[in-house]
Amino acid sequence: MGRRRNLGAADVGLIVGAGLLGFAAVRASSPTLGPVAGDGPPYAPNVARPGHFFSWDELTATSAPLPNEPNAEDARNLAQLTEHILDPLRFSLGEPLYVMSGYRTPQVNALVGGSDASQHTTGQAADIRADGWAAEGLADVIYRLAFPFDQLIWYAPERGGHVHVSFVSGGGRRAMLYAPASGGYVQSQPTGVA
Repeated sequence: MGRRRNLGAADVGLIVGAGLLGFAAVRASSPTLGPVAGDGPPYAPNVARPGHFFSWDELTATSAPLPNEPNAEDARNLAQLTEHILDPLRFSLGEPLYVMSGYRTPQVNALVGGSDASQHTTGQAADIRADGWAAEGLADVIYRLAFPFDQLIWYAPERGGHVHVSFVSGGGRRAMLYAPASGGYVQSQPTGVA
C-alpha cells in the first residue's frame, strides 16, 4: 500500500507505458471494452453497461433520498466518460476503481452541496478512488497517461481524499487543480513537472 502512495517517476513510467500499450492491444482485440450493447435502463435502452468495468448503478448511485436517473444525453456523456477515462484507467491500473459520485440530478447535486456548474449534473464527471492510492498519485497517473480529461482535481484527505475527473466530447482543457484542506482550489501539476 505505501509503495503506491509515494510513486517515483520510474513507477509512474512503468504504469503509463504498460497501461497505454496494454490498453491499446486489448481495445483492438476486444469488442467488450467501452459501452456494451443490450437491454439497458430507460435512459439508455440499447446500452446494457456504459463500459467494460462499470455499471449504470455504479455511475448513478447516491445516498440522497431522491431519484437520480440521467436523461438520454447525460447517459451518453456517462458512457463517453467511461469509455475515454474510467475504463482505460481501470485497465491501466490493473485493479478496481471506486466511483464515489458519478451522475447527479440537479436536485441531488444541490442536496449534497455540489456546485451549480457541476459536470456531475451532465454525466461528464466522476469522483473516484483506488485502494492504496493517494489522490495525488492517482491524479498524477491520469495526467501522465494523457487521457483526454477536461478537469482533474485531487482533494486533500481532509476534503475526501478522492479525485474528480471529467470528460467533454471534442477535447478537454486538461486543467489540473488541487483542493487543499483550507478550502478553495489551486492550480496543480504532476509531481516532478516544473
